[in-house]
Parts: sequence; C-alpha cells; structure tokens
Amino acid sequence: RGHVVDTHVHNANLSLGLEYTYPDSFGDLNHSWPLSAYVNDTAGCKVSAVLMELEKADPSWDAAFVEAEWFQEVGEASNGRVVGFVSDGSLETEARRNVARLRGRFPLVRGVRETLWKRNSSFFRDPAFRDGLAALGDAGLVFDALVTA
Repeated sequence: RGHVVDTHVHNANLSLGLEYTYPDSFGDLNHSWPLSAYVNDTAGCKVSAVLMELEKADPSWDAAFVEAEWFQEVGEASNGRVVGFVSDGSLETEARRNVARLRGRFPLVRGVRETLWKRNSSFFRDPAFRDGLAALGDAGLVFDALVTA
C-alpha cells in the first residue's frame, strides 16, 4: 500500500505559555498532545504528518514564532514522520517581513493559517491582507483559511 500524508495534525505543548483557545470548545482536550501519541496511534501505517497550528488568543507573529520553533524541533526529531507544518500569523501586519523571517528560520514551514471566520467581510479587501497573501505566494507558501460552515 502507498504512503499517506496526513495534512492536518494538531500537536500542542502547553508548556510553551501560549494561550490556546481550543479548550473553550473542547475542554477534554486541554492537555499537551505530543508527537509520540500520534506515532503510537499510527504504528504500522505508512503515514507522515503536516502539523497544523492551533488557534491562540494572541494571533501575533511573536506567538506564531514560538509555536513554529517548537514545530520545527518536533519535525527535526521525528525521523521523517513530520514533513512540514502550517504556522499562523496576522497577514495584515508586517506580513512581508514576517513571512520572510518565518521561511528563513524554519525549513519545514509549508504555509500560514489565519482565522477568518471571526473577520468582517471587508477584511478581504484590505490591501495589507492582500499584500500578505502575495507575500506567502512569493515565498512559496500556501494559505490555509480557518473558516466555519
């Protein structure tokens, strides 16, 4: 059988000091999720993972870089099980500089995710946001939109 890439794996490290918002919706998940748990759950499977950021109360680039550093470390120690990660960041705030920094510091970064379901529709016309999207494309990164149905 072929190899599968799971493109949406959440891992969390609560000791990073980031205020994740998912415990508000999923209280039973209010704990760290190490990659070892994923490896154990997928034992015997030909599967690798792209780690996905978790929504944080602080959507700043500073918080994104803390989580990205941890994802990079996890990926480097994963013996090839982690093939990349999707970070987050505020694309309307100094995106060109921060996307370049993200790409330069973290070889495993594959894209940036932003929580859009909490935004007003006028946000999508914001020139700074559009420039942030262009910065992702220029860096060879994808955009992952967090939306709700």
